[in-house]
Order: sequence, then structure tokens, then C-alpha cells
Amino acid sequence: MAEVVVEKHLMLDLETFGQGARSAIIEVGAVAFNPYGDLLGDYTDGAKDTFYRGVDVDSCLKLGLEVDMSTILFWLQQDEQSRMRLVGAPKSTIGVVAEALRKFCQDHTITKVWSHGAGFDCTIMEEVYRLMRKETPWGFRDVRDTRTLFSLTDLKKETWEWVLRRPVAHHPVADAWAQARAVQY
Repeated sequence: MAEVVVEKHLMLDLETFGQGARSAIIEVGAVAFNPYGDLLGDYTDGAKDTFYRGVDVDSCLKLGLEVDMSTILFWLQQDEQSRMRLVGAPKSTIGVVAEALRKFCQDHTITKVWSHGAGFDCTIMEEVYRLMRKETPWGFRDVRDTRTLFSLTDLKKETWEWVLRRPVAHHPVADAWAQARAVQY
């Protein structure tokens, strides 16, 4: 009998200090999921098949990534929990985080990578790997965009609000979890 291979995709979400392809990263979150599998339940911190790392911004600047003042002002206007996470969470250099993300992708046998927008999360991580002169853990043909997928549906706003609900705003793993749920839905 042939072994059944479960396809695993990665939903990637970054929190950054910018809005462009060279934005300094402050957090990386990801969820390994089966887009054809059972709908993910409600997100809880530390859930199975999740990846989270805080990033040392100085290491991003040394690599050549950039900070945008308007995005810093955006973060200063967020709730206290979000602001404290950005300054208080343990941080690693972008190189350590990028290698940890590569290992996570390998350990979960990732075949496709998704993000919420074609030109942001995946593009920024691809730029990080390029600047580090490292191979990206996914192929350019394997990148998927949730915004395109979501725009092709005719679901009502209430349904999207239910599917995309998350317990905390602007947390990369909670955002990735909600977006993975929506792809499954």
C-alpha cells in the first residue's frame, strides 16, 4: 500500500518597521498547515506547528534593511500588550531567525508558502536570504497570496470576520493562524 503524503504549506507573517521590500523585521511568525485538511481551531499561544521569533532590529539594519518612521509611529499607537511584546520579547539576530525558519520549513516538509499579499512577507524574507547570500527555503513558483484567493470568493463580511478572528491584533503567529484557517475555509 502506498504511503499517503500530507501536503504541508506555510503561512508566513512578519511584523516590521516599514512597508517596503527592505523593511526591518521585528517579529516572524508562521504556521505549517494542510490547506486541504480539517479547519484549524481557535488559535492559542504556543499552538502546535507554529513558529515565532522576535528579531533584533539592529541586526536587520546591519544587513541593509530599513526603518520607516511612519511605521514606528503606527506601533506607538497600538495597545500596550503589542508595544511591550516588541520591546520585551526575547530577540535573536535576523541571521539566526532566518536559519531557524529554514529548519522549520525543512522539518515540516513545506511545499508551498503563503502570505497576506504578494509583495510583502515572502518578498522581505526572500530579500533577507539574498542579502545573507543564502538560498530561500522555498522556490519562487511555490509562493501563494491570500489576498488574491480571498478576492475570488463571494463570502459575506460576517463569514470572513468569523474565519479571520484572532485573539490579538498584529501578532505574527495569530495573524498567520487566521490566514491559514481562511485558506482552508
